[in-house]
Amino acid sequence: MPVSPSGAQTFERGLRGLRLLAESTDGLTPTELAALLGIHRSMASRLLMAMHSQGFAARDPDGRYRIAATLLSLLALIRPRLREVAEPILRDLADRVGATTVLLVREGEYAVGVSVTEPSAEVPWLSYGLGHRDPITRGAGGLAVRAASPARPDEPARVTQAREAGYAISFSEVVEGAYAVAAPIMASGSDQPACVLVVSHRQELVEKAIPHVTGAARQIGRFLRGER
Repeated sequence: MPVSPSGAQTFERGLRGLRLLAESTDGLTPTELAALLGIHRSMASRLLMAMHSQGFAARDPDGRYRIAATLLSLLALIRPRLREVAEPILRDLADRVGATTVLLVREGEYAVGVSVTEPSAEVPWLSYGLGHRDPITRGAGGLAVRAASPARPDEPARVTQAREAGYAISFSEVVEGAYAVAAPIMASGSDQPACVLVVSHRQELVEKAIPHVTGAARQIGRFLRGER
């Protein structure tokens, strides 16, 4: 049975709303989602209630909605071998540098966070939403995930530099006030390139993390290639 134009539009809004919810570290109210989608509050409320009923969103006592376990379980299906190899290394990296670590994979024109690890010690760290999408045109993560692919004659100079150096570094390119360093994971599969990212509000922390980030990316690459 064909889908009506109005039904397709509602479905697209729902997907956009789910993406916005995933990218919001503090969750969203119906009013906030309505403003972001450019729709009436009542429609945003219905979308959120539908997400809640299907287990994709959880509702806080204060009326804010956040990503729930069902969506997180779906994220776990993305590149399971890569995540299985990377996550123990990312946990060690987060504690070693005292900052949030992220496994990014390329999906089209975005670098998507499929695994996020925060340091276990009680230190200040920058929050990063699971499922968050960064453009591949800027930021350390976007540059590094492109550098994980074979070189292209038309690629930006910063991507080439990241591949040659083994890492990319940036400040305030994606998140205002955030420093980031990312290293491409070589042999992660050219169909969906990946990288390791560390983000922090502290410049000196990110600069000192460079050898640890590149080392983690190399270690993940070796495991994926069957090396030890």
